[in-house]
Amino acid sequence: MARASHSVLTKSDAGVRSIEATEDQKLSLVVRQLRQICRDSSLEFALKVGAVVIHNFYDGDVSEWRSRGPKVHSFRRLAEHPDLPLSPSALYRSVAIFELCQRSNAPSRWRQLGACHFRAVLGLAPELQDQLLAAANQEHWSVKTLSRAALEYRPGHARKGGRKPTSVLAKHLHSTQRCLESWQTHLEATLGALDPDEIEQGIRLLNRTRTTLDELASALARRVRRPVPLRRCAG
Repeated sequence: MARASHSVLTKSDAGVRSIEATEDQKLSLVVRQLRQICRDSSLEFALKVGAVVIHNFYDGDVSEWRSRGPKVHSFRRLAEHPDLPLSPSALYRSVAIFELCQRSNAPSRWRQLGACHFRAVLGLAPELQDQLLAAANQEHWSVKTLSRAALEYRPGHARKGGRKPTSVLAKHLHSTQRCLESWQTHLEATLGALDPDEIEQGIRLLNRTRTTLDELASALARRVRRPVPLRRCAG
């Protein structure tokens, strides 16, 4: 009787493990789908912004953006407009991503990549962009991995042997900056879907973040015994 009971328990445990495995697989699938949605929404936002700017200020000709960039008077006025719903840097990045995607047919070639991946290679030579994006797509690189690879080709980047070690403070500040930029890109893509309570909560969080950054800047300024101005965000 005891042996039969043990057999039943074993079968029951196996069933539970099977259900858990199925649930884990479903969970992983949903996470992948949601990640894809976030990538697509951020990229769609950048492409729509870029298309509007290129159509209105560059006669729909992407090559004009490549040759003149943001030096066009109308683009500068747009970037400085008080009612612009995104930052000037986000505006520039959106147009640059649009140009990259138009030139390289990026969304169709590299379906694993999103707007943040394309942003990581902005400013590099087109050949390097293609090379890095192809590798990132094939090997499923994270944005952080792609950014690190792109950094090797940035002007002024020190090679092995002559590179000054990055301080702990600089690493933390750079990490914070990347997180804020990533959050800004995602927020700009989903801003219309937020309700007033979520917006108010975001404003409170931003104010606390600003206060913390102010306190950190003041502490650093005291250590070097001279004032270090912190560039504050508008609003």
